[in-house]
Amino acid sequence: MRRYILNKVGISTNDYLLEVGCGSGALLEMLEEEGYKNLNGIDLDLNILLQAKIPHSSACADGLRLPFRDASFKHCLCHFYLMWVSDPLTALREMARVTTLGGWVLALAEPDYGGRIDYPQTLERLGEMQTEALRAQGAETRMGRRLLALLTECGLSEVSAGIISAQWKPGTDTNSFKTDWHVLTRDLVDMITADELDTLRSGAEASTSKGEGIWFVPIFYAYGRVSIENKD
Repeated sequence: MRRYILNKVGISTNDYLLEVGCGSGALLEMLEEEGYKNLNGIDLDLNILLQAKIPHSSACADGLRLPFRDASFKHCLCHFYLMWVSDPLTALREMARVTTLGGWVLALAEPDYGGRIDYPQTLERLGEMQTEALRAQGAETRMGRRLLALLTECGLSEVSAGIISAQWKPGTDTNSFKTDWHVLTRDLVDMITADELDTLRSGAEASTSKGEGIWFVPIFYAYGRVSIENKD
């Protein structure tokens, strides 16, 4: 979906890109592997930045007050970032400010845990606990559904939004389960004992191996273009 969006809006591998909230630099690494040359990232967490393998330049900075002049980058993007921001509208306006006229602001992935589907009951309980844990950490667990309105409100034009699709095949999605379980374990570390988590994992693995497990969180994307009105 990322490749589709970047191709659809005409982003060149030579364009100067800024990722806001780049974290460990995973997205920037993937973009470099796909041929993008002028990559930049900022994150508020200095410790994560020091451990990151970011291909090009990075800075420790607040996304609500980007330390760049207006129109410093051709395009600006984020990925699992707005859900953690205290003021996502201001964050998007800052992204638009540092983007050139006609460039794109892209929110490539924001989850919506309020629309999640977990089945059967064991997975449903795990899903509820994860959502509660994320809220306790300060996350906006329904950010996905807000993207369209937020990008429109911050003055972008040609705004589009959608949901990344999912597929399941009984008994074959073990790698996905392991990845999801790693994330869920991290989210629940302060809410549940190790023994309770092992019990829940056994039930979740049994449901998955039977081919009946559905564990789906809608992931939204949205993008819009910086217009004259936005710059005004």
